[in-house]
Amino acid sequence: MELRYLQTFRTVARLLSVTQTAAVLHYAQSSVSDHIHAMEDKFGVKLFDRLGKRLVLTPSGHRLLDYADHMIRLTEEAHLALPGGEEPAGTLVLSAPETLCSYRLPPVLQRFRQHFPQVQLSFRPNVCTHLRQMVTAGEVDVAFLLETPLEDPHLIIEPLVVEPLVVVVSPEHRLAQAKRS
Repeated sequence: MELRYLQTFRTVARLLSVTQTAAVLHYAQSSVSDHIHAMEDKFGVKLFDRLGKRLVLTPSGHRLLDYADHMIRLTEEAHLALPGGEEPAGTLVLSAPETLCSYRLPPVLQRFRQHFPQVQLSFRPNVCTHLRQMVTAGEVDVAFLLETPLEDPHLIIEPLVVEPLVVVVSPEHRLAQAKRS
């Protein structure tokens, strides 16, 4: 079984959409369907029930999802472990909104580079609304978001800093006369 089939399966299982999975993984919808059908044929079970246009994981699909997560995680660990002994190496794919790319991340990435010179950073600017989905789908390894802290059982989320937010208006604007709180 190919690792990319597992990655496709995992993404479909998280998004419950062949269309969204195809967009996230940059595949044709037919390729996503082919990957799923190949896995169903390989295991001899249905992984998804198709209820009209909705997909639902079957009990077999739920069991396989745990294994797919584990196998993908082990593969990523192997890639990090093999290149250079104890020092982390390989490629780390990052994504963040362009505002963070320009103003907040350069010093953070510079420090990271000093500590881990063997890690190649690959950067993909994107909007916040897609970043969690991209990490879940395995399209990026790490995402920086401008959001309130949230919980997701499939992700490790670490708040880094509280970002101040201010409103700027002209002195003539009606909000300029409002009470400050």
